[in-house]
Amino acid sequence: MKNFLLTSALALGLTSGLFALPISIESSDTGGAATGAVFVNFDTLALGNANQSVSGVNLSFTGNAKVVQGLVVNQYAPPFLSGDNGIGFGAPDQVNGADATRYLSAGTGSVSLAFESGQKYFGLLWGSVDTFNSLMFYDGMTLLGTFTGADVIALANGNQGLVGTTYVTFNSEVFFNKIVATSTTNSFEFDNIAFDIKQRNVPDSASTVALLGLGLVGLAALRRKL
Repeated sequence: MKNFLLTSALALGLTSGLFALPISIESSDTGGAATGAVFVNFDTLALGNANQSVSGVNLSFTGNAKVVQGLVVNQYAPPFLSGDNGIGFGAPDQVNGADATRYLSAGTGSVSLAFESGQKYFGLLWGSVDTFNSLMFYDGMTLLGTFTGADVIALANGNQGLVGTTYVTFNSEVFFNKIVATSTTNSFEFDNIAFDIKQRNVPDSASTVALLGLGLVGLAALRRKL
């Protein structure tokens, strides 16, 4: 079990202060997605690089990234399941061994996963982990943090077998709504994503008006004292 912590800083729009934004990453040789998460595989997607959606996630591709299946030498290789990390994905559960279902390959391009609601948890089966694989977390246009294959496996070298795949989970203290997977060399295959079902906490119009009213009252009281 390997644990890492990435800390970024995010500017608040209404103040000049900054606060630490931790996103924790954990990779494990056994087990998979968190209990209670939304489990999503890509078995129903069409092969190729057409923009598609599945279970609240909108997928888009650049370069030679696409939905693939099987093995094409020097282009992509399936993640290797182990330690029962395929439980909950598919019916029946995916068994240990090379992934026989459809999965995503970043190739030398990128795969963008845009969520229909804000998330604080994300998991994926990350295959052929290499140092030039990158996973970036966004809130709108704001980059919250970037992880590479070196954060997942200390000596990541793109191994396409058992030791090169792990189930990786991320937990954030703030919401993110988009994840982008990239690679500079044909690599970064992943499957079996999991995420939370929490909605971004946006105050309703009534609450906003009430807060504005309190602010105006406070300003009026302050002016009377001056």
